[in-house]
Amino acid sequence: MDKKLSISIGSLLMFFGLFVFPLSYTGTGTFFNIAELLLCLTCCYITGSVVLAPAKISNFLLSVSNAGFSIFVGALLFSLLVFISVNPFFLIGALTLVTASLAFIFRASIHYSLKVSFPSIFAFFVTLLVFSLISTFDFLQQSSAGITKYGFPFIDPYYFTSIVTSIRTGTIFSASYEVGSPINYQCLGFLPPALFADILKISSHQALWGLAQPFYKFLAILLCYDVSYFFVKDKLSSTNYFFIFLCLTLPLLLAPLRPVYILTGNVNRFVYSGVLYLLPSGFISHSAENSLVWPIINATWPISIVLSLSCLLLFFKSDWKNKRITADKLYFTLFMSLLIIAKVPMFGSFVLFVGAIMLKRVVVNRERLMNYFPYCFFAMLVAGELMHVCMGQSSTGHIYIDFWHFKDAFTSLPLVLGFRNTNGLIHIIKFLVVLILSYCAWISIRWLGLMAAVKSDNSILKELLVGSFVSILGTSCLAAVLHLASTGIDGKVNPDPNNDLMQFVGGSFYMLTIVSSIGLLYFLYSSIGSFMKKSVIVFTAICTALSLAFLIYAFIYCADARKIDCMQYSWYQENVDELKTGKYNDGLIVVNPHLSYYGIMLAASDYGKYWSAMDKSKLNFNGTNKNAYRWALFQNLLGSPDVKYLIQMKSEGVKYIFATPADSAKIAGISTLFPQQLDRDTKWIYRLK
Repeated sequence: MDKKLSISIGSLLMFFGLFVFPLSYTGTGTFFNIAELLLCLTCCYITGSVVLAPAKISNFLLSVSNAGFSIFVGALLFSLLVFISVNPFFLIGALTLVTASLAFIFRASIHYSLKVSFPSIFAFFVTLLVFSLISTFDFLQQSSAGITKYGFPFIDPYYFTSIVTSIRTGTIFSASYEVGSPINYQCLGFLPPALFADILKISSHQALWGLAQPFYKFLAILLCYDVSYFFVKDKLSSTNYFFIFLCLTLPLLLAPLRPVYILTGNVNRFVYSGVLYLLPSGFISHSAENSLVWPIINATWPISIVLSLSCLLLFFKSDWKNKRITADKLYFTLFMSLLIIAKVPMFGSFVLFVGAIMLKRVVVNRERLMNYFPYCFFAMLVAGELMHVCMGQSSTGHIYIDFWHFKDAFTSLPLVLGFRNTNGLIHIIKFLVVLILSYCAWISIRWLGLMAAVKSDNSILKELLVGSFVSILGTSCLAAVLHLASTGIDGKVNPDPNNDLMQFVGGSFYMLTIVSSIGLLYFLYSSIGSFMKKSVIVFTAICTALSLAFLIYAFIYCADARKIDCMQYSWYQENVDELKTGKYNDGLIVVNPHLSYYGIMLAASDYGKYWSAMDKSKLNFNGTNKNAYRWALFQNLLGSPDVKYLIQMKSEGVKYIFATPADSAKIAGISTLFPQQLDRDTKWIYRLK
């Protein structure tokens, strides 16, 4: 451990304010849970700092970044306690006991300070600006289950919320939305919100979308400065405020330019499909219809970006030529392993990225293979075991080799371009030319930063280039020949265009963006006084201003676009009030959720266990055969009422049917047909006798 481990109380209070705002915004903050929140964040900060101390990572981070990353690590560690007990008194007691013990043991090494450096304050508020501009939906998403006129009728927010609910009950092997089936998803990002939800006694929905998601995104943006400064630190001082501003806003500047959106004046789609997947909000969406949706509702990219940036920093600060086992190398290995249960595409992209650099060092620099092999082997071993536990359960998802993208492109692209001859060598050449030009346009002005890295005499920047290009090439080839598929209960394959491997390419593009940012910054600060530098600074300032103008427009557009009238609000409130009484916790619940009624499940998943919750056709690869069977059984009951369907439900533990306004008449008719089997309990709730 360092001789002095600094704990910045001022930085802690900054993050405390970041967490308190959502609670105040939604009216869920009370004096007691705000006090518990402060205690929880303090415990996470101190514990995370002590755990990270051997790696001396605080020496390379701003005090505010170090506070955020320590809270992140501490929250991950303490969230494992929910698998022991979900009792909030136990959790608070355990956090306090562990933290007090560590603080006492290392009391001579810990230095507490109220002072926060001006660069930290500046970085925090610039990050807050960027975060606010790209996270409009977050402020609404956390309230979508409970505030009139704000609705998010998508299945994914419910699906992600229900994962938090499942974890906060102490298991990942029985999903709350489908009792008896495993979560079967990348669960790392859902562990801290489960801890927050239990300690603060708030809904899983609020904990995920109001606390954890904004924190992950904020930290990911903030770490961009620390990673960039690490590679350019010999060119400037840490108090260069313009440099801090550039580090935090360059990802906006380096957005890919999609010419079709610019030419058609589709500004909002250009912004959200062009910018947000590069930031911690989402990923590449090749579907135009989904470009406004997927970057917002995806819940696993932000935490994976935090881990990948920390891995990047740890990898390059480690002395790999030294055979000695160090904390840097161990934490790098562990964090890279955790990437696989944070976001599999980011794991694949980062493995290719760092693997290419290792191979270059072994082949070109003549370093020993054994300097890297044990850590890589251990990382893959741990990642495999984590994958087996968290995603190795029985489900309908399958991976098979299929030239899906190539086949689709070779049959449709020539027609789109106006080519009538779709056969032979000419077609192949035209296709490859268009493909190459598309990638050049997609990379956009990142070329400027990449070329700057090529022209530099810095060997580390050249390694970053090697890693990013290998990652792009490898994931592009992977996405070209592999396609994921799911099968229904009839055994037929359900094709899903969102189910390809373009997300892997998205992860690679994010790494390419970071490398390009570093290259551009290195060029700017290594050519002091040159005309070229002044020109680039002016160009950067203009482009950044334009990007911010686009984002301000998008902020206003989206703030108004999601104001929709949730007609189901009163229905939702009545049923949640009933669920809160606890009268319906002694059996499984059946719900028929039309898209307009997902709100009931977003919050009610904290109060009930659902036998059937989602339409299999909407679940795609996240579903299971069990869910498909249950959904089909319920639809059969509604379409062709028969007592055998009710008997089958009872045999599987179903005790309640919640009617929605969309199917209330049908269920009322069924209760009239079979009064010995089904009885009305409240206006919307029926009890199976």
